[in-house]
Amino acid sequence: MLLYQPMDGYCYNSDTHFLYNFIINNLKIFKNIRGELLDIGSGSGILGLLVSRDLEKLNLNQCELQDKFEHLSNINSK
Repeated sequence: MLLYQPMDGYCYNSDTHFLYNFIINNLKIFKNIRGELLDIGSGSGILGLLVSRDLEKLNLNQCELQDKFEHLSNINSK
C-alpha cells in the first residue's frame, strides 16, 4: 500500500499501528462484520484505509476539515 502524507505536518507513526491492532483485534469477536466505518478527523486517511483493507465488508467514510489532509486522503483512497 503506497500512502502519501505531508512532509511538514503530522505523519502516521506507531500510534496508528497500535490503534489499528486494537480495532482489528476487538472486531475479530464479531462474525461477518459489515456496514459503515466512519473515520472522523481522518488526516491523510491511513488508519481507515488499513482497517477497511482487512475488513472488506465495511464501507469506509472519511471526514477531514483541513484541506491539505483532505486532499491527501482523497489521493490515498484511490
